[in-house]
Amino acid sequence: MNTIKYILILFDILLTISYIRSDGVCGDWDSFKDERCFRVYTDLGQHTYDSAQAICENNSATLATIHNADEQEFITKLVFITHKVVDEVWIGGHREGKVFQWIQEKADIGPYTNWLNGSPTNDTNEDCLQMVPKSKDMGKWDDENCTKKNLFVCQKLQKWTIDMIQQTLLNERKQLQSIIADMDSLKKANPIPIGFTYVQLPKEKAPQDIWPTFKWQEVSANYAGVFFRITGGSAAPVGQIQEESTPRLAMIEIADATGYKDKSDPIGKGGHAKIKAGSTGNPWFFQFDVSNDEVRPRNMAVRVWNRIA
Repeated sequence: MNTIKYILILFDILLTISYIRSDGVCGDWDSFKDERCFRVYTDLGQHTYDSAQAICENNSATLATIHNADEQEFITKLVFITHKVVDEVWIGGHREGKVFQWIQEKADIGPYTNWLNGSPTNDTNEDCLQMVPKSKDMGKWDDENCTKKNLFVCQKLQKWTIDMIQQTLLNERKQLQSIIADMDSLKKANPIPIGFTYVQLPKEKAPQDIWPTFKWQEVSANYAGVFFRITGGSAAPVGQIQEESTPRLAMIEIADATGYKDKSDPIGKGGHAKIKAGSTGNPWFFQFDVSNDEVRPRNMAVRVWNRIA
């Protein structure tokens, strides 16, 4: 919060002391959004890479850099369609070691790139970056010998008027003030509404230890002994208890070669069944018992709480 307030103070200072030349945003250069001005130099002939960069610097500019598809589209159209350039043009990339960099930014080119198929090459004599005019590859990048002579594109920051700076800062200040108001509102808002249900997992803190200013009521008894599953499939509807069920011994039948048959009564949970084997003499019996154990997966108990105040 303090950081944002410091930014607002900085904006107030800038609104008071900002100064910038007021001779137009880009003059006779072409403007790109509210960021930079570009000029395609077609009236000075073709130059080597170093000569082109020097001309840009003499005009408080640098060779153009391209960081995304929007910039690429703008410069491609400006050079090859608006100015109808039919040859390659220099832009501000240069090989430094094994990688190409935007030399004026001292930063590796990327993540956006627009290399011609097969470029860049491993030829260390081709250390400078040009754009090609061929229709199917228009605007693609190619590495070239820096002594080659090309036309070139320069760029510089836009020259905002004091009114433009003031309006921009005012707009940004309004947005920051809105953000501060939203943050204050969230801070004052109750993040845990009454009726909120908290499930206390094993070895975790109780809700009153985490939110001591709220009043909590344990409602674990409402769900005692019940396991939970995701709704759908063979599950019962939400809120309805599905009684236990498991495959188990339910009935016993027996038959022998003499044609004797017998079967038990249905066996309930915790019950047993006895069945006679043999119909004459001294018959003997089998007895099967079903345990009354709870059917359950391996588990740990949790506690359930509701916020009530």
